[in-house]
Amino acid sequence: MEPADIASWIENTQRAIPSSRHRDAKDSKSSALQSSPVRLSWSSKPLLYHPLQTVTPPSSVKNPTRRKQRLSLPATERSSSPRKRQRGQDSDTVLSSSSRNIAVLDSRTVLSATSLGSGSSPKRNNSPTRDHAIELRTSVPSIQTDSLIRADIPKQVRGLRKLLITNFGRSFLPAGLKEVISSDPDLVDEIDDDAYDETDQRAPKDILSLLDNIQRIVANARDCEQNHRDENAWCMDVIQPLLELALKESVSNEWLLQSVQSQRVQTNFLSRTASNALIERKTDYVLSYSHKDPATSELYEKLARNGMRDRLGHTRDSFTKRTALFSGIEVKPSDGGHAQAELQLSVWLAASLRNKARLVETAQRFASTGAKEGTASETQDCVKVFPEPGATIVGHDHQIYYAWIDSDENTTNVGPDDRLSASTRSVRGAFLLLDLYKRILQYGSAGSQYKNWFFGDVLQQLVSGADLEG
Repeated sequence: MEPADIASWIENTQRAIPSSRHRDAKDSKSSALQSSPVRLSWSSKPLLYHPLQTVTPPSSVKNPTRRKQRLSLPATERSSSPRKRQRGQDSDTVLSSSSRNIAVLDSRTVLSATSLGSGSSPKRNNSPTRDHAIELRTSVPSIQTDSLIRADIPKQVRGLRKLLITNFGRSFLPAGLKEVISSDPDLVDEIDDDAYDETDQRAPKDILSLLDNIQRIVANARDCEQNHRDENAWCMDVIQPLLELALKESVSNEWLLQSVQSQRVQTNFLSRTASNALIERKTDYVLSYSHKDPATSELYEKLARNGMRDRLGHTRDSFTKRTALFSGIEVKPSDGGHAQAELQLSVWLAASLRNKARLVETAQRFASTGAKEGTASETQDCVKVFPEPGATIVGHDHQIYYAWIDSDENTTNVGPDDRLSASTRSVRGAFLLLDLYKRILQYGSAGSQYKNWFFGDVLQQLVSGADLEG
């Protein structure tokens, strides 16, 4: 390399140094380059340049041209590399990757209840179901949900429960099934000897058909659970076939199973929160007294002539509000919530009981004014509305509740009843559920105290009355 080239290379190298502390002294260093030897920092000893001396770059600099290009890069490009953090008394604390939840505090940090928590953990909100339960208790009229462990359960509710639990789990299978089940290794261990009803001597063809229906329901329930199917699948493939089978087994045309998933409750039967907001919930199924039954149809026609037919039900649906309703069934898939199902059922049963309470009040008013002679004293004895049973179904599990109403239209829904627990996980469990729903139908069927009260003391009294007051 010629001395002139080295001199030019040194001058360009000095101009390309980007440090900010050298920028202000640029002019002084340029003048010093002409009057004094240049010190190069290639080694620990200074290297002096003289016009008559040949300077050879050290061996560590293999390519001076490449180093020249690297040193002459603009400051913005070189600053893209992060600078090493300086450690000192005022420096920030360096957190390791394993300490991601540790908060860094300084003199400006304000401690609060949130900052003293778990760092970056999100704030836990109140459970919507718990909030809704509180709203129901404080609403007007109130809706209470409680367990069966309470001393103030009305006598009529205890009577209803006794009807359902007495001998539950016994004599719920036709005697003709004993031979079929005993030859099936998958069923023989499930069924006890006291499960057979010796008085049920139906034809073998009917017995095999019943067993086939039950096995299909159990298989569908297992399919819904294993494949995580939604609520509609549980309703259509499991619950509805089971309930329709119970209606068929009751040997009566007085009942009609209605799907009311999309039907809204009339607002005058709903509770309101402290902020005057309506508490509205829907349910999945309701039992109604069928218009296809001759006696019921005749009563409906008489009520229609007096303008009262559309006041029988508590929904807004044009058909359902014109039929007398009974009970309610709320369904959830296997991953659904029992508490939410209970709240929905409570709101539905509260509206049903309030509607019947107002029908009772109107019937009493008609009786007191002599609208129908000879029935006033009977109606006066029926001040309270009869309690009603309801059911929640979450996947395989069916649970029974009891609801009643007081004189201020406050309602209480107690349950579930552990004495009536059953599921669709087995053939035995499905047969138990069939017997359970037959017992519920019996409570409201012809000849029962409930139907004698509702159809005799209330609806028959309204036949001769005027339109209900709003």
